[in-house]
Amino acid sequence: MKTLVLFLAMTLGSLNTGTSLSPKTDDPIKKMEVNTSPLTTVMTIIEEINFQMQKTDVDDFLDNVIYNTVNENLSIVTNRPMTFLQLLDEEGNIDFQLPVFSESITIDLKDLQKGNWTLQFVIDNDTTVPATFTKI
Repeated sequence: MKTLVLFLAMTLGSLNTGTSLSPKTDDPIKKMEVNTSPLTTVMTIIEEINFQMQKTDVDDFLDNVIYNTVNENLSIVTNRPMTFLQLLDEEGNIDFQLPVFSESITIDLKDLQKGNWTLQFVIDNDTTVPATFTKI
């Protein structure tokens, strides 16, 4: 009986300690805000999927964007490393989010549903750069 009480005390104590820890506030994923505001001064970069970004963001961060119509791949190259990337559906729900830590990324659009999408990537852990495109 003493062993059972000791085991329960240790288990409940560890559960209480584990749940009382607060999440890290400096985590870029947690700090990344969902930006669903419409683009204002837009620049259409790829007509086939209506890929658009703010002109200032294109000038400040983007080196190249290529859409491969055969493979349905979207390749993005920035002039500074991206730390995280988010893909949001038409309702603003995050479809996926992943760490990048690179200046280039290729996204396979085959598995996406048809519709309007928002792509956001974080540069330098603090600048969120949005873009929009349409999967036809």
